[in-house]
Amino acid sequence: MTDMTRQIPWLRVFVEGVVIVGSILLAFGLQAWWEGRGEAETQRTVLSALRSDFDSVAVDLERVRSSHQRFQAAAERLIEMARAGAIPQTSAQEVDSLLTQVFEMQTFDPSTGALEALINSGDLGVVGDATLTGELTAWPALIVDLREQEELQAYNGRKYNEVLQSHGINTNDLVVGDTTVPWEAKRTDAYRLLSDPELEGIIGERWFSYRALISDLDGIAAKVDLIRSLIDQKLTEGR
Repeated sequence: MTDMTRQIPWLRVFVEGVVIVGSILLAFGLQAWWEGRGEAETQRTVLSALRSDFDSVAVDLERVRSSHQRFQAAAERLIEMARAGAIPQTSAQEVDSLLTQVFEMQTFDPSTGALEALINSGDLGVVGDATLTGELTAWPALIVDLREQEELQAYNGRKYNEVLQSHGINTNDLVVGDTTVPWEAKRTDAYRLLSDPELEGIIGERWFSYRALISDLDGIAAKVDLIRSLIDQKLTEGR
């Protein structure tokens, strides 16, 4: 048997070994690829759900913020009228309308089901971005702070209601927007109360509370824009 003949089996064994090892490595590579693809799909699904959450939040936030701006403007107008002196009876309907707006209360109740599910599961890290994770983690605290401000406004609203009722004004009669009953049929003498220092003081407090809420909502709006921008960046990277 020549040397060449003796080398052939070893060559065959070597080649077969390389093939086997290659097959194993290929199998592991395919498995890792599939797992990676699964993680990427999961991340994209989560990010898309979060984007939907914060799109809805942005819409509701703008609705509430616009309402507060309108109510603050109404309070400012009442303060101007009170400081101008005696209010003529011809302004009765305008005063009723303004008092109605100042009395209104809008709360910001964002629906963030996807974020809440992530936080509860402890899987926030799936978003794959430390900055985004930090912003999402801090989000609930922003809402807690806003709730405290809303509670202060609600307390002020109860004081406002008590003062009006002490003067015989039923706040339900101030709802000028209720077109089922003509305003003339339920008009009040609330316009005379603008000379009352106590009522003017409460309206002033109301104005400040709206300003504080608008400021808080402006800060939250900036966070919503940032969160949506970070989500979009991650979604773009995954394409």
